[in-house]
Amino acid sequence: MFDSLFPKRWTDATKLMLLKAMKGGTAAVVKTVTGTAPITLAGAVSHAILSLTQTGKCVQNGTPTPDAPVDIYCNNGAIKYVALGANLFDPSPSAILLKFYRNSTTGVLTPSNPNFMSAGYIPVKPNTSYVLVGRSKSDNTISAWNRIYWFDANKEFISTSSYTQDKATVAVSPANAAFAQYGINYNNSNNNVLTQAEVDSYNYTFCEGAAEPATFVPFVGGVKAVGTPETLTVTDADSNTQTASVVDLLSVGSAADTQEIIGGDVERAITKFRVTSDMTWQLASGSGYKQFYTSDTQGQLKNSVSCMSNIAPYGCTASNRASYQHGCYTGGTGNLCFQMIGEADINTVDDWKAYLDENIVYVIAELATAAAEQVAGQNLNAAAGDNSVSLSAEVSGITLTCKYKGVAS
Repeated sequence: MFDSLFPKRWTDATKLMLLKAMKGGTAAVVKTVTGTAPITLAGAVSHAILSLTQTGKCVQNGTPTPDAPVDIYCNNGAIKYVALGANLFDPSPSAILLKFYRNSTTGVLTPSNPNFMSAGYIPVKPNTSYVLVGRSKSDNTISAWNRIYWFDANKEFISTSSYTQDKATVAVSPANAAFAQYGINYNNSNNNVLTQAEVDSYNYTFCEGAAEPATFVPFVGGVKAVGTPETLTVTDADSNTQTASVVDLLSVGSAADTQEIIGGDVERAITKFRVTSDMTWQLASGSGYKQFYTSDTQGQLKNSVSCMSNIAPYGCTASNRASYQHGCYTGGTGNLCFQMIGEADINTVDDWKAYLDENIVYVIAELATAAAEQVAGQNLNAAAGDNSVSLSAEVSGITLTCKYKGVAS
């Protein structure tokens, strides 16, 4: 007889609990539910959610090697080394493809000694003006020829900007553009055989804008998630929704970051960083191991655990490294180590440094001591009855823990 008081989607148990509460027979209590998203807040009373904590998770689909890197994914996308500032032009050797350009009509890679181009795909916005220009560090001479190549979300070639001569290229990205590359012939000579040193002799800029910036801003890169940002959603029995955002949350083995959405408290158990040749590298080798290691991370990373990397699979440690062709792990002092017995052409410290200069290598590792971080809190409310907490993220199997007010069962 009371069915008409409640939405049809509510369970009989929920209806009964709420009827008791309405009659004063049951007081609201704090309830806690933990599980893999989505989770249900059963028998909630209308009240602000007390806390909602998400646990980080990282996955890697495939077995990475130095010759075939595999990206690591977290809730907000693939971990990448990207521009963190306005200048999108990464001048490092790993980001430069020497002696090539793209055909302006077909987009096909074409060999050409005096040209160079970006080795990767640079995220851009559609219908947005971009500037490409280079200036000699010695005399401020402008790069002779500059062109921007546009690609869609599937990295299919769309078109190019016009090839400019002795001036900055300014072009508006197509409506369906998602990525860009650049092509440059810096000195207007078809007889030149370009070297990385010559590339390094210029300051290059690729950024949003309608004119060359008045002041050169150096490229600043960092490791972050690139993809579709996660959306966390609370839905009540009447299909009303509220949403919240979530920061990049990582995990390695059983260790994981957490974010308490309501209060904004983040605990960082994991760190991520690019591995570079300017670290202090040494080599240790013997039966079953060829280990490049650096003391630069001592005191920062947890001792004697496996790490995740885009060039080596998780699971390798100092004690089992002979079973792995490639591995990434920490030693007894938290020093970062790479097992490389599977690489016949990386045998010396100089070989290893050269590989790091020419390739993007990153690590996701457990910190020796977790660090607290504060982000903006986000208020979410439960409505009377059953509510669900779901999420849309680039990894599945994410754990949520929610405290809310509900009717005692």
